[in-house]
Amino acid sequence: HWRELLALYHPRLSLPCGPYARAYRVDVLGQVSCMRMLMGYIGLSKDCSLAALFDDSHPDAYFHHDQDLPFNWSQAAWLVATRYHVPQDARREFRHRSYPKRVMASNRWESFGLIDRKQQKLISVHGTALPAGEADIVQVQHANWALGYRSYSVFGHSFPIHLHYALTKNLHSMRDVRNILCAVMFHGKPAEWTQDQRGRPIETSNFNHAGKLSVAGRGARLVFEGIALTELAVIPTDECSINTLIPTHFAPVDQVRLNGRFFRGAPIVVHGKTAVIEVGDHGFQYTVEYRFERPTDIRLYRWAKFLRFAGFFYEGELKALPVAELARMRVNGRLWIGARSDAKTPLR
Repeated sequence: HWRELLALYHPRLSLPCGPYARAYRVDVLGQVSCMRMLMGYIGLSKDCSLAALFDDSHPDAYFHHDQDLPFNWSQAAWLVATRYHVPQDARREFRHRSYPKRVMASNRWESFGLIDRKQQKLISVHGTALPAGEADIVQVQHANWALGYRSYSVFGHSFPIHLHYALTKNLHSMRDVRNILCAVMFHGKPAEWTQDQRGRPIETSNFNHAGKLSVAGRGARLVFEGIALTELAVIPTDECSINTLIPTHFAPVDQVRLNGRFFRGAPIVVHGKTAVIEVGDHGFQYTVEYRFERPTDIRLYRWAKFLRFAGFFYEGELKALPVAELARMRVNGRLWIGARSDAKTPLR
């Protein structure tokens, strides 16, 4: 188990690079995930103080786990209440890792989910409403970036694709790493803001990936195919969408353009069957493409503290959508590291 844990943790970026089994926005940013606390405790990360991860006056402790402060403190206590034996060969490989490194592990789950028709919501920890399945968890690490994905995913906190990359040559904290979430499907408009323990506005910590999505690829190129969950037809929704989310909590993104148009702060809105964003960020370049079966509203805009690249299958009044309509909500896409070969004006 230690070999698998250390394999999915990037020594230089000092973060678990995904995909995660359970990932809130707070874990996406990396500051209080269980694995990061554990790695700090056993001395294998850049974190020297577990308490500092919870100090909301510290600029690198971006704590916003709605009302879960007692739990987060207690789980840190549980982690440090025991001894751990990490095999010597695993520690040696971790400290002297060679790149590129590819890791793959199998994952299987039973049918799950109970649809409460009275409350019109899904209770994910009970029932058998959503199908069983199996998938490979894959991660490719390079010295300055990592790309992780699940070959297949259904409703849950486990997002399909994670891309991490360094923003500086010398890394000191999580401020120096960007984590991109790609191909996240929403059923229902996710909340942007809530209140913290003191009643101040704070970013809502949680959202789910609510679709069926397959991912395949090798190295620095991935292809994906997604479809809305028809099993959620009885649950009213005001949004069904496919999303790529770029966090800007600690540093702005250098350059982004949608279908050739540079993002300057105002939303970019297009309508069509194809949408491509190209990102040039601190010397790192990547591209995400969506392809739809029918013309779709597409936006690149600021959402909470993210840049959000979204294709909206549906956006409107809260209502239950027919199974046939959900079944037509399909997307094919690609993510690749590097610039588009057909770009007329390269990103600097």
